[in-house]
Amino acid sequence: MAEVSYRHAEMRYRKPFRDLMLCIEEEVTGMIKVRIFNARAFLDVVNHCKSAVYLIRENGGKVNLCHNPSLQEQLNHAKSPLKLSLEIPNPSDYMDIVLFTTGEV
Repeated sequence: MAEVSYRHAEMRYRKPFRDLMLCIEEEVTGMIKVRIFNARAFLDVVNHCKSAVYLIRENGGKVNLCHNPSLQEQLNHAKSPLKLSLEIPNPSDYMDIVLFTTGEV
């Protein structure tokens, strides 16, 4: 099970680009705050992502969650539910994670 806080979900541009018809995937960053009830299933989705999925720590630092076994092991053993802030640069990865979290509610 998972719960998404939509008021914190946003899409923003990292840096402005002049041609609005030009759509470059690396220009868009997805940020979301989620509450995860099934950590193992969530980490399976994260490991299937094409690019990095950054966990934003309380001090503002970012760490890549994708294929990071030590961090994933900590999350597996943490108390449930997990409250995570994520930054997901790839739009398709962002949508996969959002669909997982909304499908688990």
